[in-house]
Amino acid sequence: NSIPEATKADEKAGKVRPVMAVVHAGWCHACAELKMQVSKNQNIEYMSKDFIMVNCPAGSEHEPKKDKWGTKFEPDGAYYPRIIFLTHKGNRLPVINPDKDEEDQHQYFYNHPDQVEQAMTNALAA
Repeated sequence: NSIPEATKADEKAGKVRPVMAVVHAGWCHACAELKMQVSKNQNIEYMSKDFIMVNCPAGSEHEPKKDKWGTKFEPDGAYYPRIIFLTHKGNRLPVINPDKDEEDQHQYFYNHPDQVEQAMTNALAA
């Protein structure tokens, strides 16, 4: 589903959850590695029910395009994988990789499931 479709479906179900958008590429080794690690993490699986989970593969109709979304999905560049957290209304939450700070490049790049889990916790608290 696209982000608008997913949030509308959530509203119909009477829910208002934040969005966790995973932007990745099929050719990306780091993406495949993160996917493998995250899929084995039971805490992330449990926490995912509190989010609208959106898969955004590069080059697909679901990849967020700049002409529609601006820099919302590329706040510090177009690299893979990126995980962007949004409010239910589509505003980007101020959640970055907990191992990074405002000065670092690639603040939305995650390479370990513990980082993803902490970011999910931060997004729910935002």
